[in-house]
Amino acid sequence: MCRTRHRGRYYQILRASLHRLNSAKFLTQNAWRAHTQRRWTTQTFSLIEGLSYDSADQSLGKGSVIHIRLPKALVQSVRAQYIKPLDPVLLNQLVRPLARSVYRLLDAKRYDPADPQMITMELRMTLTAWGQECKLKDLVPSRIKRTLEKAHDDLQACGYLTAVVYEGTGSQQEIVYRFGDGPTFGLDLVARIMRHGVGEAVANGIVQSVPREELLHRLAKAEFLLQRDRSRIKNTSGYVVTVLKDDGSRFPDPEGFVSPTAVMPATIRAAAVPQVEDDVETVRRAREEALRSLPRSEQADAIVARLRLLGGVHVMKLGTARLSAVHQAILEGVLDAIVVEREMMAAVFEGRTEPFLKVLIKEAAERRRQGQEALLGDESMPSGLVLQNLLRI
Repeated sequence: MCRTRHRGRYYQILRASLHRLNSAKFLTQNAWRAHTQRRWTTQTFSLIEGLSYDSADQSLGKGSVIHIRLPKALVQSVRAQYIKPLDPVLLNQLVRPLARSVYRLLDAKRYDPADPQMITMELRMTLTAWGQECKLKDLVPSRIKRTLEKAHDDLQACGYLTAVVYEGTGSQQEIVYRFGDGPTFGLDLVARIMRHGVGEAVANGIVQSVPREELLHRLAKAEFLLQRDRSRIKNTSGYVVTVLKDDGSRFPDPEGFVSPTAVMPATIRAAAVPQVEDDVETVRRAREEALRSLPRSEQADAIVARLRLLGGVHVMKLGTARLSAVHQAILEGVLDAIVVEREMMAAVFEGRTEPFLKVLIKEAAERRRQGQEALLGDESMPSGLVLQNLLRI
């Protein structure tokens, strides 16, 4: 009975979500690129243009057949392969929501819309115009600088930017961004893959889905096989893509091939394996230290944004008011952002997101009522033990 009720509720949520996507309207003004016609268009569209479903009992449920039709403009854009994916690794490194937003805006502006393979390493614009694009309410130049300062620091710390320079004064003051991406973000590998006739979108997808060290190994192997068997390979680009997507089961390392990542003897590499765990722990600590260094308001923003990203439908069921309670509890210091994030990640990976969120909401409400101090405010305290025990129920 309980399982059936849960299933019914999920179908209700699915139905509401589909109808919301069908009815919500989006407007892009001179921002949708009709690339084959070399023109900019203004589009009004819904993410779902047509929606229907068949069922035996007049409601969406088990056995229903759902029919979804995507808007024509979106389908044409996908078919034209005029798509610019974002770097998920870089996005995950950025804790502040504003830093993520600035990255998205910059990454869109630095590509030539007429030739997406052309990327600028320096971007210049007036400061007030950039403030408007960033949706800042206060467009006084000094306050724009102050608002964007921490976002700039984050983007420089991860290597996406090498410098942010201000030139001129008053309303004509300009902001100059100098970019520093290269091997870390895969642009070198995208270009190298494309030299074999692979399309940019496909190359980007491979770079983002395969770890860099493994991709270097596979790409070197593909180039070794091309050199060795070029006369027998009819479709070079297709062959390269197949090798790059293979985990080694179909294309084992051929005799005479030396991987560029095999710079150490096997015994030394085996001895170095624990360092990987150390690196993961170092990254986790660095992220937590970065989160801890933020003001509580930004900690709360970051945690709620992460809850929305990882919680999916479970967060939608909570509603804005309950999420606001978590935000407020972190803001007041009665919930610790580090503990919440740590337990949230564990819950997601262990498949217990829904019970985690229920206990989190309850704990936020109780601790706000009690007015207790943050769980990790004192290093001598047992590292959020109460919350951790509750969240593991």
